[in-house]
Amino acid sequence: MMDVFDIRIANILSDIYIYCYRLLSPSYIHFFLVAIYLFIVVRDSFEMGDNIDNEEDRSPRILRLSIEVFFPRFVASDEGQRRVLRVYVEPIEVELDEDGALLFSALQSAVPGASGLYFNGECKSSVKFDGKRLLPPADGWKDRKYYAALGCRSDFPFGSYANASKQFERSVNAVQRLFGKSCAFGFGALEQELIPRKAIPITAAAKEMSENRAENMKQLLASFSQKQSGQLSSLPPDEQICTPLEQQFVDLARISTAKDTIIEQQRCDIKSINEKLDLKAKELKEALDDLSKCEKRCNAQEEELNILRNLSKEQTYMCEKVNELTRRLLDEDQMATAQKSQIDDLVKRLAKCEAEKEASLAENAQLSTDIETAKATIGVLESRLEKLSPLAELRQITEDEQILSYIQMSELLTSLKTRNEKLENDMKEMEEKYNQLNQIYTEVVAENTKALIKRSADDGGSDAAVEARIIPNLGASNASNASSWQEEKEALRSELRASENKVAELTRMVHSLTTEATNSEHRAAEAVATRNELKRSLDHMEAKIQEAVLEERHKHEHLRHDLKEAQRRVSELTSLIADFSSDARNSRRDMSDGIATCPCASCFLPASFVVIVVAAAPALLPAGQDFCCVKEY
Repeated sequence: MMDVFDIRIANILSDIYIYCYRLLSPSYIHFFLVAIYLFIVVRDSFEMGDNIDNEEDRSPRILRLSIEVFFPRFVASDEGQRRVLRVYVEPIEVELDEDGALLFSALQSAVPGASGLYFNGECKSSVKFDGKRLLPPADGWKDRKYYAALGCRSDFPFGSYANASKQFERSVNAVQRLFGKSCAFGFGALEQELIPRKAIPITAAAKEMSENRAENMKQLLASFSQKQSGQLSSLPPDEQICTPLEQQFVDLARISTAKDTIIEQQRCDIKSINEKLDLKAKELKEALDDLSKCEKRCNAQEEELNILRNLSKEQTYMCEKVNELTRRLLDEDQMATAQKSQIDDLVKRLAKCEAEKEASLAENAQLSTDIETAKATIGVLESRLEKLSPLAELRQITEDEQILSYIQMSELLTSLKTRNEKLENDMKEMEEKYNQLNQIYTEVVAENTKALIKRSADDGGSDAAVEARIIPNLGASNASNASSWQEEKEALRSELRASENKVAELTRMVHSLTTEATNSEHRAAEAVATRNELKRSLDHMEAKIQEAVLEERHKHEHLRHDLKEAQRRVSELTSLIADFSSDARNSRRDMSDGIATCPCASCFLPASFVVIVVAAAPALLPAGQDFCCVKEY
């Protein structure tokens, strides 16, 4: 299909050509050719260039630029009242040559279309140009602003006749390609062969468009040739004869008429297409709105999925923590069991110690009683010892073997006392007898002495003999009494020694009893101290055990509370996961229902879009409904 723009331009050019040919002088033909040249240059710039990608977007801009250049007074302003627009070009740094000059090619590569440089001093001064380089001023390149002069130079060698003819020939060739290589301009075969042709690279899109235009032009020319042949057959022979140039203008007029018809038809087609396009745009807008809603739902679902993932991670962490707490609880239970067994052992030991303590207390009481009795006995024995100590010293009792037992000594003392009393009585009687005898003896001696004195006085020499006879008789009686007294004295000494031995033995027994009582008292004091120490250690151990038991109970309660809290959170997470799983299953089921055929007759969305939207947001479609029936979501 031929482009509408091309048809309009061809009609305008054909009308201008006919008007110039018939009404004006032949010199205006040059204006027509220049217009054709401008048209071909514009068309070649965006259709037959080497690097053109999008001809539909670029052609209006190039055309508008050309119109603004050649017909500025017909261009409407974008703003209602603004008529002036200031355009800036950014500054560019260009490297200088080795000798300090600036190559003209470097300037044009940096600023396309630049024809020279100038700077503002006292007046506008241009930089010298030798054809290849821009030479520095006399005072050198100073720190001043240089401006690029845009446009072609007047002395640039582009105005020669040869270059103009070559450019015109290229334009003619382009016009021939535009009109499908027809003979509209009357070029013969020889002229066509003489016209130089240049191979122009054409893209695939441009080639396809040119082929479509050529086919359309061929069809149009065929229809016109049929009509012309019919009209020529109907006309008289005088009217059918015309020059080739006139025939070309006639053909151009017919082509213009046919183009107007085609333009009208294409306008109708364009109008219907625009209506359809508006309808599709409206549908596309609704679809985009629905897609934005679906994207929002997808984002919400993604957030829910992230929340689920976080909850899953938290559940995993809580399960690990529950397992750790359970393991710690089992360890604490084992420790509590071990400590309980230790407490039981300590309680048993405590009971045993209490029993030993009671036994020790009973033994201590018994020992205390024995000590009191021994103390009383010691007091008695000490009093006796004080009484018997002179006797022991007298008898020189030093060995423990000589001391009898306490009972024997008591019996012996009793018998000795009885015997002593008896001896004392006998001694008293003997003393009385001795006194009596001594008195008698004294009286007898005195009487004998007196008698002897008298006798000596009577007999002078016979006194000594009488006295010697009396004294030996008295000495014999005294010797018998002294021997008996010595015997009794020896018997008393022997009894006294026996009594001293018994007293010494009793003293040793008292000393041994005193030592044993002292040792018993020391043992009792040690037992009491041991009992007190055991009691203190038991009290301290019991306090520690109570503290350990309380601490373990607190830990156990804390662990039990943490375990209950973890179980509660795990149950909550499980319920949330179950709810989200049910929602996900419902969403999958709804998605499968939404991909099915849609019974809604008012749906203009393509099936691929519905599938994409349903796949992107499956949770948006409730059960039993499809995408077209839930647009309000």
